[in-house]
Amino acid sequence: EFRRLVDVWAASQPAFHRGPDKYGESVRIAIEEGRLADARAALPVPLLPGTACDEAHAIGTLAKQLALAGLDRDVETARTVWAAICADAPLPDGWGVPTLVADAVASALAAGLAPDEVRAVFDGRLLDGHPSAIRIRTMSEGFVLVAEHRFDEAVVALHRALETAVRDVTRPVQGLME
Repeated sequence: EFRRLVDVWAASQPAFHRGPDKYGESVRIAIEEGRLADARAALPVPLLPGTACDEAHAIGTLAKQLALAGLDRDVETARTVWAAICADAPLPDGWGVPTLVADAVASALAAGLAPDEVRAVFDGRLLDGHPSAIRIRTMSEGFVLVAEHRFDEAVVALHRALETAVRDVTRPVQGLME
């Protein structure tokens, strides 16, 4: 049923576009449902560091690789993918960027990256001049504070993020905050 629904969705999409694709949606849904083998099978060949992250498809694929690394607690893969995400061009402006970055931060931390490594995303080129940089930091900061065992500050940060989460991030990321 899952594959049929994704096929129906994909059939309604233009042949070429810069947004989600059939494989990306298959991976996302499989991860949410805990079907990691299906997610790995649907994931395109791993992208290498240096991939142009200003393309929505490439950054989405990297984020999904990072999500799988987080679920597997695979720190080495997470570090490689995180470096590829952080080292490239600034992210494009789009409604899904706060979700993408907040989810990537949570996945990187779940994989075992040190909070300082993850926090570097806020100081790098990735969010340079991004119109949503402050919102993205607000959505992500609580996860880093939890990883640093600064729980009192994390509660405050997560409550602040939840005030606008319904408009800023997708429901699965909002669920992580809750």
